Amino acid sequence: MKNTSKKPEMRVAGYYDDWKWHGLDEQMYIKSRIGWQALTKKEYMTYGDYYLITGTDIDEETHTVDLTRCFYVSKERYEMDDKIQIHEGDIIVTKDGTIGKVAMVKGLDKPATLNSHLFVLRDMSGELDNRFLLRLFTSHIFESFVESTKTGSTLTGLPQKTFTKFKFLVPELEEQKKIASYFDNLDLYMSFHQKEIERLICVRKAMMEKINSIHQKTGMSKFKIFLDMQKCARRYGAGYMDYDLFEMYNLTNEQRDTYLTRGRNNNLVTKYCNLDTLHYFKNKDEFNTVFHQYLRRDWIKVNGTPKEQVMEFLKKHEEFMAKPIDGGCGKGIEKISTKDYSSSEELYQYLTKEGNNFELEEIIKQHPEVAKIYPNSINTVRIVTVVTTKDGKSLLTLPKEERKKAELTPHIICAYFRIGNGGKFVDNFNSGGMTAPVDEKTGIVTQVAIDKQKNVYETHPQTGEKIKGFQFPYWEEAIELCKKACQEIPEMGYVGWDVAFTPNGPLFVEANEFPGHDIYQLPVHTPDKIGMMPKFNFNH
Repeated sequence: MKNTSKKPEMRVAGYYDDWKWHGLDEQMYIKSRIGWQALTKKEYMTYGDYYLITGTDIDEETHTVDLTRCFYVSKERYEMDDKIQIHEGDIIVTKDGTIGKVAMVKGLDKPATLNSHLFVLRDMSGELDNRFLLRLFTSHIFESFVESTKTGSTLTGLPQKTFTKFKFLVPELEEQKKIASYFDNLDLYMSFHQKEIERLICVRKAMMEKINSIHQKTGMSKFKIFLDMQKCARRYGAGYMDYDLFEMYNLTNEQRDTYLTRGRNNNLVTKYCNLDTLHYFKNKDEFNTVFHQYLRRDWIKVNGTPKEQVMEFLKKHEEFMAKPIDGGCGKGIEKISTKDYSSSEELYQYLTKEGNNFELEEIIKQHPEVAKIYPNSINTVRIVTVVTTKDGKSLLTLPKEERKKAELTPHIICAYFRIGNGGKFVDNFNSGGMTAPVDEKTGIVTQVAIDKQKNVYETHPQTGEKIKGFQFPYWEEAIELCKKACQEIPEMGYVGWDVAFTPNGPLFVEANEFPGHDIYQLPVHTPDKIGMMPKFNFNH
């Protein structure tokens, strides 16, 4: 082949040198498994320490190897052929079956090898960028080459002898890197917008379902409902979910203006909370450390704690709760009994296995009066607090150097009873529980309970205990607990505290850095059609 040069019509700014021809047979490492080497599918393992990469493990959208799909082989099989041992950043290409599938190996956390259907490519010259190569092999240039090998041929695969005949133009290394980065950024941009399009399609579908539902209930025209939704969004920060949940179609503009919507709630979080302190509430380990005196129970973080300390906790507690450190909304919580495991070592291995990041907590002994309503879960009260300066302003309005010495005033915004149901051991509203308002002054449940499906309960369906009118024990102590705790990190000035009641008094289960807004204003609980917003007026 002639040693010719070529300038492309479009270039990266600042680069002017010719592009040069390059071939796979020139300083490129190209290897594949020679036959099966007696490797059979019977040797494929579900678990192991050595990945076996096959063509089916290639994600054709991202052009990466999905390592979660891979089988494994034995150490002996991995070491049998060092020529096909895979490195981070290698390019792999399928040579039969579906010819020409291409991927780059990323995130390789274990040794890996290939089956017999793949090539591995690795630049040995130092003149080629692997990201540029990936773009080249996923372009029409390589596709055309693969198709040309099929023309007039009876071959069903891509032999290495044929593969190495592939020639391509490349710029200097730095321009290769610039081109690769450009396309990487373009992929990210397109992926973001594709996801946004998909999100908007889902939103549109969900909104139309709400519009249709409201139309059936009220007889209002769908177009009028849509226009009214838009008005509520602009004026009151209410999305279509708020519009339906709070039945804004039944409210006057004056009534609507009293409701704490999602948009307004987000604004309150921004107003009262310094997001630099958010981590104290998002991470259970940090929260438990700062608010240990309010927990009043034994707890321990698994990862990062010496094994002997964890084993001592397991010895001490036959039953305990295991909570994901970064979890929320009751997701991932497990109630664990040591009796379900053959040994403490087996349980320890489960708690520390890859993917688990638990914090273990002693099980709370619930006050018998609260347990009567539903004994399977710890039924809590969500008490929402706001911390302001003495004159009712957000602490964040003050310069940082003045905040520590500022006189603080804690406010109780509302209190809501959260009750488990359906045999579950969590009381979370989004996990099948129910909720009812509590008078923050008296600790008496003022209304019937309701669940997420809008089912109303005067009594608990499993115990028959009356919900409305229930009086919480240690209520004054619970309120004082929240007022004191909310001043520990006053720059997080808007918090929802989940309080449990024990025979010895109240304690915290956890706290919520985004206290929510929806469960406090459900129509069944607001017969006067007045929402929560007036409670945030601290200037009177």
